[in-house]
Amino acid sequence: MDLADLATPYVDLDVSVAVGNLRALRAALGGAMIHYAVRADPDPVLLQRLCASGASFDVASPAEVEAALGAGALASELVHGNQVARRSDLAAVHALGVRRFVVGSVDDVEKVAATAPGSSVLCLLVTSGEASSWPLARAYGCASSQAVAVLRGAAALGLRPEGVSLVGSPDGESVSWAAQFEVAATVFARLRDVGLAPSVVDIGAGPSADLGAGAVDAALATCFPDARPRLIARSGPDIVADTRAVVSTVLAVSWRGDIRWVHLDAAPGAGLPVPAGAPGRCRIETSADGGPTGPAVLAGPALDAPDGDPADGRAVPASLPLALGDGDIVRLAGPHALTAPTAGLRDVAPVIPLVAG
Repeated sequence: MDLADLATPYVDLDVSVAVGNLRALRAALGGAMIHYAVRADPDPVLLQRLCASGASFDVASPAEVEAALGAGALASELVHGNQVARRSDLAAVHALGVRRFVVGSVDDVEKVAATAPGSSVLCLLVTSGEASSWPLARAYGCASSQAVAVLRGAAALGLRPEGVSLVGSPDGESVSWAAQFEVAATVFARLRDVGLAPSVVDIGAGPSADLGAGAVDAALATCFPDARPRLIARSGPDIVADTRAVVSTVLAVSWRGDIRWVHLDAAPGAGLPVPAGAPGRCRIETSADGGPTGPAVLAGPALDAPDGDPADGRAVPASLPLALGDGDIVRLAGPHALTAPTAGLRDVAPVIPLVAG
């Protein structure tokens, strides 16, 4: 293993992997416009490369809009997906040029109409959520009849009812896509009956990159036989999955009782897996690999703030080399390698992204 000889902690970010994930997702969805969720990882180089590769962005705050614009995105192509934003933030993103907002209620519509007049809206639409790998459909959104009322209300307030945003992330099974698109088609038909012209279906956040375009196309052809809607997708974790690794130094190895604690200079919430110490959610390599291993709990640098106690189930031991000691390097790779800075934690340097690819 070739571990970089740099001051730790830092995040090793391979942008080329994210670009490949973006292209695979777009191909799987038949060329749909992909809106990368900036909050998943706002690294400027990552945003620039994704934008140059044809992505737009899903934004949730004025700062995210500015980051997207700085990467070269067009404000008119951004989607604001935060339904709990402050009115002042909605007005600010509208002033920056954002013109498409996701709403989930009449109250959301009234707020957007007051702060971002003339904008387009997509209504969160609850579908069955069956066969979904992340069943958010049961958490929020509107049933079809409510979605029709929300979008009609939007039109009455001078907004443009552009379409629907599906809640959930179907796993490519044609029955699941058909169920989702059938509900969307029902809403479209009822809106057209009253003279409105919806045209966009947003498949929402989190579709997997291994989706088959055939399943999506077949379901669209069945549910929208006369006029296929424009398809967009908002996704973050699937694009940045397997792009990041936190490289950290072991500060101390301590035995407390029969538990071995490995303290790193990457602080909790700034590079350790989520939840911290859950090794099943990342891949771990160390500079001491090659010898016998045993269980150990990963922790940050503060002895009074461990990442969890195995006794209460909040920390899961990893299998780490028994020879691991202070000064050794630990590399935590995977989608849960976070880039949050550690400023404010005692004697700990921020996690600085090291961008490759």
